[in-house]
Amino acid sequence: MPLEIVHSPEPTPAVLTKSIFLAGPSPRKVDDLNWRPAAVEALQKAGFDGTLFLPIPRDGKWPENYADQVEWERRQMALADVIAIWCPRDLERLPGFTTNVEFGEWLRSGKLLYGRPDGAPSTRYLDVRYAAINQKQKPPFNTPAATLEQLASQCVERLGTGAERRLGERLVPLAIWRTPQFQAWYGELLAAGNRLDDVDVLWSFHIPQANNLLLCYALHVKVWVTAEKRHKENEFIVSRPDISAICAFYSDPKTHALLDTKVVLVREFRSTGRTADGFVHDLPGGSSFKPKENPLQVAASELKEETRVELAPERFRKLGARQLVATFGTHKAHLFAVRLTAVEIDRMEQLAKSGESFGVAADTEMTYIEVQTVGEILKRELVDHACVGMIMQACLAEWMEP
Repeated sequence: MPLEIVHSPEPTPAVLTKSIFLAGPSPRKVDDLNWRPAAVEALQKAGFDGTLFLPIPRDGKWPENYADQVEWERRQMALADVIAIWCPRDLERLPGFTTNVEFGEWLRSGKLLYGRPDGAPSTRYLDVRYAAINQKQKPPFNTPAATLEQLASQCVERLGTGAERRLGERLVPLAIWRTPQFQAWYGELLAAGNRLDDVDVLWSFHIPQANNLLLCYALHVKVWVTAEKRHKENEFIVSRPDISAICAFYSDPKTHALLDTKVVLVREFRSTGRTADGFVHDLPGGSSFKPKENPLQVAASELKEETRVELAPERFRKLGARQLVATFGTHKAHLFAVRLTAVEIDRMEQLAKSGESFGVAADTEMTYIEVQTVGEILKRELVDHACVGMIMQACLAEWMEP
């Protein structure tokens, strides 16, 4: 497919597969420097075959109402998969004041790529900020591009093959569209007969050291609810990868009493904690960024990581997947239960008494084992309601089927 160029104030194409907003100072007079034709040529040579948004009128006539131009640029930058900023700073003809604003607005978005000619005046601050944000990314994405050819190459590499999106889907940036958590949420939304009509990315959280991996994001969404024949548009969603949670427990074989069942918990400091001790008390669990790792593999590895106790995956009983806080987040917990032996629960209790910490130090994760009975969990109010529900489901399933 050939490169498609959309000038302001032209409408957004009906279908997008991959898109770039080419930001930077624009010529306002006939004799002003216009660097964008060279940028378009560089993108074509690099093999870009998507949609390119250029914030300049095709006929060179700027709109009388400048607010219309500003709104067009805001909308196209919001939906663009990459915002490529080129800043050939010319303090007389192309000062780039609005470019500075765009740079700051999108610096932490995860989709900004930036470059400037070597020796361009008054770009040192932009260089330092860009390098600081991207220092843990793999080259060449950790430093500003020095030529339009370098910037074009980075755009093509970042975008890859793209993905076809229509209607409201076009407003979902490629980085979000590609995530398993978005596809899972969106697939179920469509399966229910609903429709996504509008999207605004409120924020996104990337992991630079994992080559800008998108971990979590929040979207303000407008959804057509088919069953009610209306739009729901006053909500936002927070999305992160699904987790695997493990309820490892020991039930007294003599009494088989539910409230006396011992459950393995992990205590970990989390900034969100609202408990008396400031720590979160939860089941062992977590998520994986490996695309082919299934929830069972994640469950087994998380238990070992957070408690140092390794159990064979075939001992894990899958109890399904449910959302944790359905009014707020889209992710689900895949719940697994495993019945421990007397020797294993004794070992867990010894590790709990030792006060030794586990987890992944590189991720600032420090976990401590706790062993509590179901009765103690219900009484102490340290475990959140979602976790209590998982514990009760796991233990009741075993209690009813000894």
